[in-house]
Amino acid sequence: MMKAISQFSAVAAAVLASLAPESTIRGASQAQNASAGAETAGPASAHDAQHDFDFVIGTWKSHVRRLQKPLTGSTSWIEGDATVSVRKIWNGRGDLEEIELTTPAGHLEGLTLRLYDPQARQWRLYWANASQGVLTSPVSIGEFRDGRGEFYDQETLDGKIIFVRHRFSEITPKSYHFEQAFSADRGQTWEANWIADVTRTSDEPIAPSLSAEDRNPDFDFNIGHWDVEVKRFTNPLSGNSKWASSRTVTASSLTWSNSMAGKFSCATSSRRSRRTPATSSRRSRVITAGRGNRTG
Repeated sequence: MMKAISQFSAVAAAVLASLAPESTIRGASQAQNASAGAETAGPASAHDAQHDFDFVIGTWKSHVRRLQKPLTGSTSWIEGDATVSVRKIWNGRGDLEEIELTTPAGHLEGLTLRLYDPQARQWRLYWANASQGVLTSPVSIGEFRDGRGEFYDQETLDGKIIFVRHRFSEITPKSYHFEQAFSADRGQTWEANWIADVTRTSDEPIAPSLSAEDRNPDFDFNIGHWDVEVKRFTNPLSGNSKWASSRTVTASSLTWSNSMAGKFSCATSSRRSRRTPATSSRRSRVITAGRGNRTG
Protein backbone atom coordinates (compact mmCIF):
# COMPACT_ATOMS: atom_id res chain seq x y z
CA MET A 1 0.00 0.00 0.00
CA MET A 2 1.34 3.43 -0.92
CA LYS A 3 2.27 5.48 2.11
CA ALA A 4 1.84 9.24 1.86
CA ILE A 5 4.45 11.41 3.51
CA SER A 6 3.74 14.82 4.97
CA GLN A 7 7.16 16.16 4.08
CA PHE A 8 10.19 15.32 2.01
CA SER A 9 13.21 15.79 4.26
CA ALA A 10 16.01 18.18 3.38
CA VAL A 11 18.49 15.33 3.75
CA ALA A 12 16.60 13.19 1.22
CA ALA A 13 16.22 16.03 -1.25
CA ALA A 14 19.91 16.93 -0.99
CA VAL A 15 21.03 13.32 -1.46
CA LEU A 16 18.76 12.73 -4.43
CA ALA A 17 19.73 16.07 -5.97
CA SER A 18 23.34 14.92 -5.94
CA LEU A 19 22.38 11.69 -7.71
CA ALA A 20 19.77 12.79 -10.21
CA PRO A 21 19.66 15.22 -13.16
CA GLU A 22 18.03 18.58 -12.43
CA SER A 23 14.89 17.72 -14.40
CA THR A 24 14.43 14.49 -12.47
CA ILE A 25 14.87 15.95 -9.01
CA ARG A 26 12.66 18.98 -9.58
CA GLY A 27 9.60 17.17 -8.28
CA ALA A 28 11.41 16.17 -5.11
CA SER A 29 12.41 19.78 -4.48
CA GLN A 30 8.84 20.95 -5.07
CA ALA A 31 7.55 18.34 -2.64
CA GLN A 32 10.02 19.58 -0.06
CA ASN A 33 9.16 23.26 -0.54
CA ALA A 34 5.43 22.56 -0.45
CA SER A 35 5.63 21.07 3.01
CA ALA A 36 4.94 23.51 5.79
CA GLY A 37 7.02 21.47 8.18
CA ALA A 38 9.97 20.83 5.89
CA GLU A 39 13.42 21.09 7.41
CA THR A 40 15.66 24.00 6.49
CA ALA A 41 18.46 22.84 4.21
CA GLY A 42 21.94 23.47 5.50
CA PRO A 43 25.33 21.91 6.07
CA ALA A 44 25.64 18.42 7.49
CA SER A 45 25.34 18.12 11.25
CA ALA A 46 28.52 18.51 13.26
CA HIS A 47 27.78 15.12 14.83
CA ASP A 48 30.60 12.64 14.24
CA ALA A 49 28.53 9.81 12.81
CA GLN A 50 31.26 7.24 12.23
CA HIS A 51 29.90 4.96 14.98
CA ASP A 52 26.22 5.27 14.06
CA PHE A 53 26.15 1.72 12.68
CA ASP A 54 27.87 0.14 15.70
CA PHE A 55 24.48 -1.15 16.86
CA VAL A 56 24.37 -3.70 13.99
CA ILE A 57 27.62 -5.49 14.86
CA GLY A 58 26.95 -9.13 15.75
CA THR A 59 24.64 -11.93 14.62
CA TRP A 60 20.90 -11.54 14.06
CA LYS A 61 17.77 -13.41 13.08
CA SER A 62 15.55 -11.52 10.68
CA HIS A 63 11.93 -12.16 9.71
CA VAL A 64 11.48 -10.74 6.21
CA ARG A 65 8.37 -9.81 4.24
CA ARG A 66 8.96 -9.03 0.56
CA LEU A 67 6.46 -7.58 -1.94
CA GLN A 68 6.71 -9.70 -5.06
CA LYS A 69 5.85 -7.05 -7.68
CA PRO A 70 6.58 -3.52 -6.39
CA LEU A 71 4.78 -0.48 -7.83
CA THR A 72 2.21 -2.58 -9.70
CA GLY A 73 -0.63 -2.45 -7.19
CA SER A 74 0.23 -5.98 -6.08
CA THR A 75 -0.60 -7.06 -2.53
CA SER A 76 1.16 -10.42 -2.80
CA TRP A 77 3.85 -10.84 -0.16
CA ILE A 78 6.22 -13.69 0.59
CA GLU A 79 7.84 -14.28 3.97
CA GLY A 80 11.03 -15.94 5.12
CA ASP A 81 13.67 -16.02 7.81
CA ALA A 82 17.25 -14.88 7.47
CA THR A 83 20.53 -15.05 9.34
CA VAL A 84 22.44 -11.76 9.36
CA SER A 85 26.08 -11.41 10.42
CA VAL A 86 27.81 -8.01 10.64
CA ARG A 87 31.45 -7.29 11.43
CA LYS A 88 33.22 -4.00 11.91
CA ILE A 89 35.97 -2.67 9.66
CA TRP A 90 38.17 0.43 9.98
CA ASN A 91 37.39 0.75 13.70
CA GLY A 92 33.73 1.44 13.01
CA ARG A 93 34.08 3.68 9.95
CA GLY A 94 32.71 0.79 7.94
CA ASP A 95 31.05 -2.58 8.34
CA LEU A 96 30.38 -5.69 6.30
CA GLU A 97 26.98 -7.37 6.55
CA GLU A 98 26.17 -10.83 5.19
CA ILE A 99 22.60 -12.09 4.88
CA GLU A 100 21.33 -15.56 4.04
CA LEU A 101 17.58 -15.65 3.40
CA THR A 102 15.26 -18.54 2.57
CA THR A 103 11.69 -17.99 1.33
CA PRO A 104 9.23 -20.07 -0.72
CA ALA A 105 10.55 -18.16 -3.76
CA GLY A 106 14.12 -19.37 -3.25
CA HIS A 107 17.40 -18.80 -1.46
CA LEU A 108 19.30 -15.50 -1.32
CA GLU A 109 22.82 -14.72 -0.15
CA GLY A 110 23.79 -11.08 -0.13
CA LEU A 111 26.30 -8.62 1.22
CA THR A 112 26.07 -4.97 2.23
CA LEU A 113 29.21 -2.87 2.51
CA ARG A 114 28.68 0.34 4.50
CA LEU A 115 31.36 3.05 4.46
CA TYR A 116 31.47 6.34 6.35
CA ASP A 117 32.38 9.55 4.53
CA PRO A 118 34.00 11.78 7.21
CA GLN A 119 33.80 14.95 5.11
CA ALA A 120 30.11 14.68 4.30
CA ARG A 121 29.41 12.96 7.67
CA GLN A 122 27.21 10.54 5.79
CA TRP A 123 27.19 6.82 5.05
CA ARG A 124 27.31 5.06 1.69
CA LEU A 125 25.66 1.65 1.33
CA TYR A 126 26.71 -0.83 -1.37
CA TRP A 127 24.87 -4.08 -2.12
CA ALA A 128 26.03 -7.31 -3.76
CA ASN A 129 24.15 -10.52 -4.55
CA ALA A 130 26.19 -13.73 -4.31
CA SER A 131 24.64 -15.00 -7.54
CA GLN A 132 26.19 -12.07 -9.42
CA GLY A 133 29.32 -11.41 -7.35
CA VAL A 134 29.54 -7.65 -8.03
CA LEU A 135 28.80 -4.51 -6.02
CA THR A 136 25.75 -2.94 -7.61
CA SER A 137 25.19 0.73 -8.33
CA PRO A 138 23.99 3.30 -7.58
CA VAL A 139 25.18 3.67 -4.01
CA SER A 140 22.63 4.56 -1.32
CA ILE A 141 23.60 7.69 0.68
CA GLY A 142 22.26 9.11 3.92
CA GLU A 143 22.60 9.54 7.66
CA PHE A 144 20.98 9.03 11.07
CA ARG A 145 18.83 11.69 12.68
CA ASP A 146 16.85 11.39 15.90
CA GLY A 147 17.57 7.68 16.16
CA ARG A 148 16.46 6.83 12.62
CA GLY A 149 18.68 6.23 9.61
CA GLU A 150 17.48 7.04 6.08
CA PHE A 151 19.44 6.36 2.90
CA TYR A 152 18.41 7.22 -0.65
CA ASP A 153 19.31 6.48 -4.24
CA GLN A 154 17.82 6.71 -7.72
CA GLU A 155 17.30 3.57 -9.81
CA THR A 156 15.41 2.31 -12.84
CA LEU A 157 12.53 -0.16 -12.53
CA ASP A 158 10.78 -1.48 -15.65
CA GLY A 159 12.24 1.39 -17.66
CA LYS A 160 11.08 4.09 -15.22
CA ILE A 161 13.18 6.20 -12.87
CA ILE A 162 12.31 5.62 -9.23
CA PHE A 163 13.62 6.75 -5.86
CA VAL A 164 14.69 4.12 -3.32
CA ARG A 165 14.75 4.59 0.45
CA HIS A 166 16.36 2.37 3.08
CA ARG A 167 15.26 3.07 6.64
CA PHE A 168 16.56 1.79 9.99
CA SER A 169 14.25 2.50 12.95
CA GLU A 170 13.02 1.26 16.34
CA ILE A 171 16.65 0.62 17.31
CA THR A 172 17.39 -1.07 20.64
CA PRO A 173 20.41 -3.09 21.81
CA LYS A 174 18.52 -6.29 20.96
CA SER A 175 16.46 -5.43 17.88
CA TYR A 176 15.74 -3.00 15.07
CA HIS A 177 13.35 -2.55 12.16
CA PHE A 178 14.42 -2.23 8.51
CA GLU A 179 12.35 -1.15 5.54
CA GLN A 180 13.06 -0.65 1.85
CA ALA A 181 10.57 1.45 -0.10
CA PHE A 182 10.18 2.70 -3.68
CA SER A 183 8.70 5.96 -4.95
CA ALA A 184 7.52 6.46 -8.53
CA ASP A 185 6.44 10.09 -7.99
CA ARG A 186 9.71 11.74 -6.93
CA GLY A 187 9.27 11.11 -3.22
CA GLN A 188 5.68 12.26 -2.75
CA THR A 189 4.51 8.76 -1.82
CA TRP A 190 6.36 5.58 -0.91
CA GLU A 191 5.53 1.88 -1.17
CA ALA A 192 7.36 -0.50 1.16
CA ASN A 193 8.52 -3.71 -0.53
CA TRP A 194 11.02 -5.24 1.92
CA ILE A 195 10.19 -5.22 5.64
CA ALA A 196 12.40 -6.89 8.23
CA ASP A 197 12.14 -7.24 11.99
CA VAL A 198 15.61 -8.09 13.23
CA THR A 199 16.49 -9.67 16.61
CA ARG A 200 19.97 -10.15 18.04
CA THR A 201 21.23 -13.67 18.74
CA SER A 202 24.88 -12.85 19.54
CA ASP A 203 27.10 -9.84 20.15
CA GLU A 204 29.73 -11.42 17.90
CA PRO A 205 29.51 -11.96 14.10
CA ILE A 206 29.56 -15.49 12.74
CA ALA A 207 33.14 -16.71 12.29
CA PRO A 208 34.10 -17.23 8.64
CA SER A 209 34.39 -20.87 7.59
CA LEU A 210 37.11 -22.40 5.44
CA SER A 211 35.39 -25.77 5.26
CA ALA A 212 32.80 -25.22 2.52
CA GLU A 213 33.50 -27.66 -0.29
CA ASP A 214 31.72 -25.72 -3.02
CA ARG A 215 33.52 -22.42 -2.72
CA ASN A 216 36.32 -21.05 -4.88
CA PRO A 217 39.72 -21.25 -3.10
CA ASP A 218 41.66 -18.97 -5.47
CA PHE A 219 42.33 -16.31 -2.83
CA ASP A 220 42.89 -18.63 0.14
CA PHE A 221 46.56 -17.59 0.16
CA ASN A 222 45.47 -14.10 1.20
CA ILE A 223 43.46 -15.07 4.31
CA GLY A 224 44.88 -13.86 7.62
CA HIS A 225 46.77 -10.90 9.07
CA TRP A 226 49.74 -9.38 7.28
CA ASP A 227 52.48 -6.82 7.81
CA VAL A 228 52.93 -5.08 4.46
CA GLU A 229 55.73 -2.90 3.16
CA VAL A 230 54.43 -0.81 0.28
CA LYS A 231 56.62 0.90 -2.31
CA ARG A 232 54.68 3.27 -4.54
CA PHE A 233 55.78 5.15 -7.65
CA THR A 234 54.87 8.78 -6.81
CA ASN A 235 54.20 10.06 -10.32
CA PRO A 236 53.65 7.28 -12.88
CA LEU A 237 54.27 7.83 -16.60
CA SER A 238 56.05 11.15 -15.96
CA GLY A 239 59.69 10.13 -16.26
CA ASN A 240 60.06 10.64 -12.50
CA SER A 241 61.90 7.80 -10.74
CA LYS A 242 60.98 8.73 -7.15
CA TRP A 243 59.41 6.06 -4.92
CA ALA A 244 57.52 6.46 -1.63
CA SER A 245 57.59 3.74 1.04
CA SER A 246 55.16 2.97 3.86
CA ARG A 247 54.20 0.12 6.16
CA THR A 248 50.68 -1.22 6.48
CA VAL A 249 48.81 -3.85 8.47
CA THR A 250 46.12 -5.75 6.54
CA ALA A 251 43.52 -8.32 7.58
CA SER A 252 41.68 -10.53 5.09
CA SER A 253 38.76 -12.85 5.81
CA LEU A 254 36.07 -14.85 4.04
CA THR A 255 32.63 -13.74 2.96
CA TRP A 256 29.91 -15.95 1.46
CA SER A 257 31.93 -18.92 2.71
CA ASN A 258 29.03 -21.32 2.19
CA SER A 259 27.87 -20.14 -1.23
CA MET A 260 28.24 -21.78 -4.61
CA ALA A 261 31.59 -22.27 -6.31
CA GLY A 262 32.99 -19.00 -7.54
CA LYS A 263 31.13 -16.90 -4.99
CA PHE A 264 34.14 -16.37 -2.78
CA SER A 265 35.22 -12.92 -1.74
CA CYS A 266 37.93 -11.48 0.45
CA ALA A 267 37.32 -8.38 2.54
CA THR A 268 40.55 -6.51 3.26
CA SER A 269 41.12 -3.59 5.60
CA SER A 270 44.38 -1.77 6.14
CA ARG A 271 46.02 0.97 8.16
CA ARG A 272 49.44 2.60 8.16
CA SER A 273 51.71 1.33 10.90
CA ARG A 274 55.34 1.74 11.95
CA ARG A 275 55.22 -1.14 14.40
CA THR A 276 54.55 -4.86 14.16
CA PRO A 277 51.78 -5.98 16.53
CA ALA A 278 52.56 -9.10 18.51
CA THR A 279 50.23 -11.50 16.74
CA SER A 280 51.52 -15.01 16.16
CA SER A 281 49.36 -15.56 13.08
CA ARG A 282 50.58 -12.43 11.32
CA ARG A 283 52.64 -12.91 8.17
CA SER A 284 54.72 -10.50 6.11
CA ARG A 285 54.72 -9.41 2.49
CA VAL A 286 56.40 -6.82 0.34
CA ILE A 287 54.38 -5.08 -2.37
CA THR A 288 56.37 -3.25 -5.02
CA ALA A 289 54.75 -1.73 -8.11
CA GLY A 290 51.86 -4.18 -7.93
CA ARG A 291 53.86 -7.31 -7.05
CA GLY A 292 53.54 -9.11 -3.75
CA ASN A 293 55.96 -11.54 -2.14
CA ARG A 294 55.26 -13.53 1.00
CA THR A 295 58.26 -13.60 3.30
CA GLY A 296 56.83 -15.62 6.17
